Amino acid sequence: MAGEAVLESRSLRFLEPAQADEATGKGLEGIVRDSFGVAVSDDYFPYLIQNNAQVYFVHEPGNGMVGAAVVIENPAEGMPPHLVTLAVASAYKSQGIGKDIMAELLKYYPKLNWRSKPDRMPARNLYRGITDDTAPFTAVDGINYNGYFVNHTPEEKQKATSYMAAQPSHFKK
Repeated sequence: MAGEAVLESRSLRFLEPAQADEATGKGLEGIVRDSFGVAVSDDYFPYLIQNNAQVYFVHEPGNGMVGAAVVIENPAEGMPPHLVTLAVASAYKSQGIGKDIMAELLKYYPKLNWRSKPDRMPARNLYRGITDDTAPFTAVDGINYNGYFVNHTPEEKQKATSYMAAQPSHFKK
């Protein structure tokens, strides 16, 4: 993704991606904590750095960062990009920001997969509006998820599901 993009229907800025590192980690940790109400696990940033994750911050002029997305572009051989995190600041939830972030990501990643806990209703409603291709699974740490897949072949979906199931939660309990 080159340069900034103005997100649809608002003055938000989808900033050029930054490589996951200590500096991006501090901003990302704050938005994740605000969005989900929990801290990231100790292995979250090493996981992002090891996998060359791209961090996209969403900025509103005058109000600062209001959202973030983290994508691993090459998570495994033959697997499309994986959305690790989509976070919207609590003060900005239910305003369509998550939908705008997903629309922008899908412009650059026409094949994308991610997981979400089934009890996250606002996220589940958003994701069902994007794709009907879902699959429930249980991750290695015993947490149940729904996997979401955009434009995947059956083989890519199987690889993505196996990859997501092998990843523990990246949030502290």
